[in-house]
Amino acid sequence: MSTLALSMRSGVTVSHGKLTRFFFLATVFCVTFEKVQWGIAGSVSISDFLAIGFLAGTLLDRIARRDRRFPYAAFVLFAFLIAFLIVFFVGYFNLETHEAASQFWKGLVKWVIHFGFLMFGITYLVRRSERFFFETIGVFTAGLLCNCAYGIIQLLAARSGVNLDQRVLSPLTGGQSNINTYGAVEGASVF
Repeated sequence: MSTLALSMRSGVTVSHGKLTRFFFLATVFCVTFEKVQWGIAGSVSISDFLAIGFLAGTLLDRIARRDRRFPYAAFVLFAFLIAFLIVFFVGYFNLETHEAASQFWKGLVKWVIHFGFLMFGITYLVRRSERFFFETIGVFTAGLLCNCAYGIIQLLAARSGVNLDQRVLSPLTGGQSNINTYGAVEGASVF
């Protein structure tokens, strides 16, 4: 059945596949951008938003096509998902504070989003051409190189007394991002 006929029958627009492709490649590009995040319900990164967009697009597309097929690799990943969830929930009963339980659930939701992206991303890649696979690797490499280049430029700018994060990332993220600071130990920043 043609994409247009399927789109007319299901009410999904023709550009739906292009949007899913965009979210897939954008997630692959941004997945290494660890410090581009917002303080919404904890720490939400740009790759979280993009992965949710990809998952929603993929699920809508699969529902519209009534497609229930998954490659063997997706079933193996699903088995690992279940095994990891069992381990996570066993650990849940060792948590002693409300804050620890809250962090557990936030981390679990984020982990499920990224594991879902992995499972559906594998399914998405398996159904595409070899050329698209190499395009995906190229997009990932480009994202990694962009992130590395920004880090090097930020380091050089910091040595000259300019905080590039404050000028570039803070206006986008509301001050939540800081590429040079990875945490604090006893009140002292870890760079």
